Amino acid sequence: MRHAEVVGLVLVTVFAAFGTGCKRPEAPKPTPPATVAGKRPEAEISRVTLTAEAETRLGLTLGAAILRPSAHSRNLGGDVLPSSGRSILLV
Repeated sequence: MRHAEVVGLVLVTVFAAFGTGCKRPEAPKPTPPATVAGKRPEAEISRVTLTAEAETRLGLTLGAAILRPSAHSRNLGGDVLPSSGRSILLV
């Protein structure tokens, strides 16, 4: 065997033997910035149950739904800005 072949064979053997056993150390899991105690399903969060006394104190009453005419447009304030580097023609 030639010298280069022997060196190549040794290098391949060393990398095969030591390269497979090397593992990166696992990074520790970061601690969460906040925790929630007493989690509840979302359906329960939006539910409000009032007693009869609370209804009376707040002055809540039930009524029938009524259809009434309403405006078909709305006027809203705001700014109109073109995209960066472009122009828009407003009439």
